[in-house]
Amino acid sequence: MACVGSGGKSYNRQVTLHLKMLDDPEVFTLAPETADQMISSMQEVFDAAEILVYVASVERLNLGFVDVEVGDCVRGQPTQEQMDLFSNNRNGVGPSEIVVYFVSTTYPPCNGCAAHPREMPGALVAEKATKWTLAHEVGHVMGLSHVSGHERLMTNNTKSIKATPVLSSEEIARMHRSGLAPLC
Repeated sequence: MACVGSGGKSYNRQVTLHLKMLDDPEVFTLAPETADQMISSMQEVFDAAEILVYVASVERLNLGFVDVEVGDCVRGQPTQEQMDLFSNNRNGVGPSEIVVYFVSTTYPPCNGCAAHPREMPGALVAEKATKWTLAHEVGHVMGLSHVSGHERLMTNNTKSIKATPVLSSEEIARMHRSGLAPLC
């Protein structure tokens, strides 16, 4: 059995995302087309891995803040703010599904951060992120590390990506083994 994306394309695997927008209309409101562009760009890259990007839910959260402290943004070492955000706002999301919190900014400033609590896969994406940042951060959640080369999704700076970035066969295999892109 295969997953079928928009346009009728079939995929062998699916990654399920839940998008949560931290919202304070006076400070920050992510334009829906910005998230849509990031999803579309992510699908472009994930096509090579035969992974359908499925958005299961979109939720606006008015938590009284839109900026999040990420510290050094090290895998397995979320800050207390990240721990609180992820622990209190998954809202029934399953352990093999990924939550992406869209925030105004991170401290220190970065495009995104994939440090998350154990058993709560997810990432943060900042308002000023590039169209490739969502795919990059989800790549980290799926176990990918930074690599050299501006043509690669996992380059250290998504602002340097000029064309659809690529995944290596090793990265694709790691994504498939992550448990976050099960077979359809």
